[in-house]
Amino acid sequence: MRRVRWIFFRNKTVAVVGGGDSAIEESLYLAKLARQVYIIHRRDQLRAGMLLQQRAKAECKIEFIWNSVVAAVKANADGVYAVDVKNTRSGKRANWPRTGCLSSSVSCRTTGWCRPASSETPTAT
Repeated sequence: MRRVRWIFFRNKTVAVVGGGDSAIEESLYLAKLARQVYIIHRRDQLRAGMLLQQRAKAECKIEFIWNSVVAAVKANADGVYAVDVKNTRSGKRANWPRTGCLSSSVSCRTTGWCRPASSETPTAT
């Protein structure tokens, strides 16, 4: 099941939101498939277990974006093409080109952060 679900991310640049065990486990798996994996986390340290943290930090395809939250996920009919990230300390926003975005800890229905802009079509994140 996992293989079929993640095959869409082969050789792509992917953002994973979260810092717990689930987010880190998925990031480690995606690192085997994707070209690059960015972990966006709202704090300056992870909540995942120490072993998972060590494995993720040792993986060369994983990069961390600390003290940041997802402001918006931009998508069109072809899927995700960018993620707007806001730094929680400075308030600065940045647009990161991505071809995929996953959330292990945020429900799109309750937060609404994955709603596309008005001229764009919705996408599964």
